[in-house]
Order: sequence, then C-alpha cells, then structure tokens
Amino acid sequence: MHSQLQFLYSLRRLGIKTGLGHTLSLLNHVDNPHKTFPSIHVAGTNGKGSTCLMIGSILKSMNLKVGIYTSPHLIKFNERIRVNNIEICDEYICSFLEKNERKIKQIKSTFFETTTAMAFSYFNDQEVDVAVIETGLGGRLDSTNVLQPNVTVLTSISLDHTKILGSSLEQIAIEKCGIIKKKIPLVSAIQKKKVELIIRNKTNKLEAPYIEIEEPKKITLTSQGTNFIYQKNHYKTPLVGYHQASNAALAIEACNIFLDNLSIKKINRGLKKTVWKGRFQKIYDDPSIYYDVAHNYDGILSTINSLTSIYKKKPIGLFVMKSDKEADLIIEAVDERFDKLLLSGSKENGLMAASDLSKLFESHGCVNFLLVKDLEMAIDYLKKTSKAQNLPGLIFGSHYISETVFNKFGILA
Repeated sequence: MHSQLQFLYSLRRLGIKTGLGHTLSLLNHVDNPHKTFPSIHVAGTNGKGSTCLMIGSILKSMNLKVGIYTSPHLIKFNERIRVNNIEICDEYICSFLEKNERKIKQIKSTFFETTTAMAFSYFNDQEVDVAVIETGLGGRLDSTNVLQPNVTVLTSISLDHTKILGSSLEQIAIEKCGIIKKKIPLVSAIQKKKVELIIRNKTNKLEAPYIEIEEPKKITLTSQGTNFIYQKNHYKTPLVGYHQASNAALAIEACNIFLDNLSIKKINRGLKKTVWKGRFQKIYDDPSIYYDVAHNYDGILSTINSLTSIYKKKPIGLFVMKSDKEADLIIEAVDERFDKLLLSGSKENGLMAASDLSKLFESHGCVNFLLVKDLEMAIDYLKKTSKAQNLPGLIFGSHYISETVFNKFGILA
C-alpha cells in the first residue's frame, strides 16, 4: 500500500492541468464507469463537503447505497472515497493503481485525475444507487465535470484560489458555473447579485431549471449543532454554524429533486446522522476547543461568528495558513476578533513558516498576536490560556495540521 500511495502522491508533481482530456482518456481505459450510476454534482467555494455529506446522509436514510467523493482528506487518503460512509479499502486502491499504472504514466495523469477515475470505478464496482461528487477546484475544467448528473448544486461562491480560477468574483463564478448542464436542475445557495446574474444567464442558455434556496429562518446554534426552520419546517444538523443551515437547505432541495416523496421526518433522520470531521469539530471539553479547516475569508468569518454566537465571548485563536491564500482578506477576517491570537506553522506541513506569517500580519498593521513557532507548543499554550481565562479556543486555517491536532487531543481519525 505504501509504495502505491507513494506513486499516487508523486503525480502531484504534474500539478493541476486544465482540460478534461486526460480524465476522459483514463476513464475510457477503465470502461467509462461514470456512465453507470446516477449522480449529484456539487461545486462552490465554501460548504461543498458539508453539503455532499448531508445529501449523502439523507439519501442513505432512504435505504439507497450512496457513494461520496470529497477532497482533500484529513488523515488518510481513503477518506476521499466512501460508500455508505465506509471508506475505500487499501486493497482496492492498490489494485486500481497496479492495473492502470502504465496508462496513468503514459498519459501523465495528475493526482486528482487519477483519484477521480478511481472513485468512479469504485462506485461502479460497488453498484451504488447514486454518487454525490464534489469538484476539486473550479468546475468547468475540473476532472469531475465529465459527469452527466441528475442534479447540480452550487454552494456559496466567493474569492479563493484566485491564482488558478481568476482574480475576480465574476471569473470564479464562471468557472464554478461550468458544472451546469443542459436541462439538468441546478440548486444554488443565495449568492451575491453579480454571481446570481452569471448563474441565471448560464441556466437560461442551457434551459436548466434554477432553484435558489430560501433563506433559512430562526437559526440557533449550540455546541451540539444547528437548528433552523426551512420552508416552515424544523430541521437540525449536528454540523455547527450559520452557514450549515444554508448547506442543509441545499441538501434538502437537491434530495427533493432526486427523490420523490421525501418526508420531513426522513430528511431530519438523515441530517442528524451527518458526520464531518474537521468542520467546527469540538475536540476538547474543558476548556471548549474547536478545530475548523476554514481557510478563506467567508469560511473563516463564518466560523468565528458562529463560535462567538455560542459562547458570547471572544475566543482564543490559533491560526496557520498556506502561502497561496488571499492574505489581505483573511487577515481582515481574523483581525481583532480574538481575545488572543496565536500564529504558528511549518513549511514541512506545507504551510507558511510561523515567522513569515507574523511578518505578513505586521505588514498589514496587525500587532495583536503571539508568535509560537512550534505547532504542538502553540496548541499547549492555547489549551492552557483558554482554561485560565475561561474562553473557548479555535484552531483553524488548514487541513494540513489535522493529524497533529487529532494526535494532540487523542482523537481517532
């Protein structure tokens, strides 16, 4: 398994390619498995994974066999590909790579192109009733966009990955809208006006029914989950955050299109069983400490606001960041929203070094932070300070620290 994963990860050196040619070539080589199952295709900036998991959980509650493909993983690659919440086994991963290594090398298939073909092959072999598929980046040229789905879903669209997708909100929206297909229903989050206009133009052109969710009402947050009213019905999800009410509404609408006769009771039963690690996940009780992988302006702001709403206090924060992120916006989201903010990181983890991150904050006029270069020491400091000051703690900014965080708090991935 180790050598096969090494080979798979080595494909990252090929970077991100634009175009579907390699994916289609590899899928053709494995007999086009993506044409054998119904699917729901999800794109957007924030909330894709949460929405996929809630859709999958609702459909599973209807006794369907559900494949789910998400990225990135937190600890193990296997997390990306699941059927009825059971991760793909090591044997299948090895077998797929061994059988197709020659073709992968021949066409210079990237990591994501290869894993997408693997996921679709697995769902076909597992004979799933439906697959819920999250895009990697963008939509238009994303490897997953070879699908002809039954429903497409757009979560909230905002600025992220600007070096790849475009520097403006409009450019990013155009890329995300690439998943819209002729006459296939689209369910969308409530978007900024300029984004909504792009979506309407695309859906009109492709004669695709366009369903924009209604604003969820009476959203209340607790440390156990999110309660809300949607279209006069009460719902609850164990995923915490104001944004999770909107993600749940997307899931409800998508499932209602995919399946007839979905009752409120069955939707709630599915929502309540949704598990999504690393998303506003409570990892310690005394003091209350959370871990969230939010890494762009909207995601980080939503997480901080949710935490402040539950505890009515400014939290203690521990922040790390990848160097390719939109620093100006993220620092704006973070600045002055914490009682104390710790900055950490390490290039070994694919993050900015803590010293570089602190210089970045200083260059933006932010001085109210504490630099703790060693991540494990930073976690210890956060825990101690949160306890002493009776304040909630938040560790956030990246998927890349998941293993360190979970190990530190004795959490099984």
